[in-house]
Amino acid sequence: MQSISDANYKSIWKLIKVPLLAFLISRAICFMAGSLFVAHASIEHPFWRMAPQQPWIDWTARFDTGWYHGIVINGYSYVPGVQSNVAFFPVFPSIIAILNMCGIPPLYGALIINHLAFFGALIILHRIALKHTSDPACADNACWMLALFPTSFFFSCYYTESLFLLLLLGCIHSIDCKRWGLAVFMAALASATRIPGAFLYPVILLEWLRVGGWTLFGIGSRTAWVNLMGYVRTNWKTLLLIQLSLSGLAAFMVFLTIRFGDPLVFYKSQQTWGRPWQGVFRVVKQAIKHSPVDPVEMTNLTCFLIGLALTIIVYRRLGEGYALFCLLGLLLPGSTSLLSMSRFVLVMPPLFLCAGALMGTSVWRFPLLMAMTGLLVWFTGRHAVWSFVA
Repeated sequence: MQSISDANYKSIWKLIKVPLLAFLISRAICFMAGSLFVAHASIEHPFWRMAPQQPWIDWTARFDTGWYHGIVINGYSYVPGVQSNVAFFPVFPSIIAILNMCGIPPLYGALIINHLAFFGALIILHRIALKHTSDPACADNACWMLALFPTSFFFSCYYTESLFLLLLLGCIHSIDCKRWGLAVFMAALASATRIPGAFLYPVILLEWLRVGGWTLFGIGSRTAWVNLMGYVRTNWKTLLLIQLSLSGLAAFMVFLTIRFGDPLVFYKSQQTWGRPWQGVFRVVKQAIKHSPVDPVEMTNLTCFLIGLALTIIVYRRLGEGYALFCLLGLLLPGSTSLLSMSRFVLVMPPLFLCAGALMGTSVWRFPLLMAMTGLLVWFTGRHAVWSFVA
């Protein structure tokens, strides 16, 4: 019995060792940097502070936190033509509101939920990477690169990033295990957490079709279509189930219709943030012009271009569904502005899976992680003193 128990312990430790280290070290860096900048910088800003006497936690509440906190405390509101909190989706603030009703203050509730979610996400990321590469070094790289990414401090903030990442990775892992019902459930929650959650629908559908022997690039093959018809006839219930992947977004739109008389007020409100459609090439051209004198702009541009390059690797290694997810996540916001692109790529786990695989055991792995750590400290500090970085 003792040997069995020891074996189970070693198995669990092997599963969580690297994710745990990446989690603890990266969060320690973020909290030290955020606390030090808040404690020693002179913050003169016209907006609010949620915990001015607690610098160790105060830095986690900035910018969009105000919108989520408003939903938690007062619910949704909408004023046409004005920035309103209907632009922010309900799953995350709903969880914080439930914790608040249980006596846990919203800021502390957000800390608890986000850190549990981020740790869980790292464990799942590591497991997925091991499954796809069978190389522990590649799986370790994926965890460290995500945890130390320059904008990974958002995983500790009163934002949706941690919860959304957990739902994404839970969906991907469920797809890998062909547990379509669980994948649909995760996707439905993700679609009511952030708009890119809706991009999981084509991922699930294309992966399900691939299991049946049909791919987008085999669309001209008569044999593929014949096989697909047989596959659909025997698995039509699963196909119907997959259509529920967008049920979270649909439920939110029904709520908005009942409350405000318009299912698209979330989209209309988002337009007031001033991101008009410009086209990718024009946006990139403007970013190239400004990036030499703006390190934040340079980081956003670099993330966008590297993300596009990695999407090719995602297609080759993981398939067209995941490549489409990354393309939509990059090109749709990238056609309006590269603002916050370094935050958007945080929740594109296929990019980190492939980046980790490409890095392997390269001698550049350690210098790259050290450079990312330096940027993480700087970005965290700038965010802490109300300087917008993503």
